[in-house]
Amino acid sequence: MNFFKITAAAMSALAVAACATTSAAPRNVSAAEAAKVRAAIKETLRAPDSAKFQSVKAYAIANGETAYCVNLNAQNGFGGMTGFKPALANYGPNRAPIIWLDDVAAYECNNLANGVSGRF
Repeated sequence: MNFFKITAAAMSALAVAACATTSAAPRNVSAAEAAKVRAAIKETLRAPDSAKFQSVKAYAIANGETAYCVNLNAQNGFGGMTGFKPALANYGPNRAPIIWLDDVAAYECNNLANGVSGRF
């Protein structure tokens, strides 16, 4: 019986932590910033020269980080183009950017557009 109580309590704590968010506000992006973000994302790709970018959007997160959402179309491991999908570059104080090119990027960019971030 105690096992189930502990498990239920742990599950409740995880659910609350998963729902925690931090506020985020859109901000303007300079041409130099956009170029820096595109270069950082290109460094993570298998075929960097294939990268095509659309709309770089910046968000100031209340925890001091800055997130950049970009629409990216690039060559995948099979040589085909992926189609435009969200990519996310997250910059924090005194660290290299964290880059996401998967469903996490889509999820977080959607959150950022709605004024919140999962980064806390």
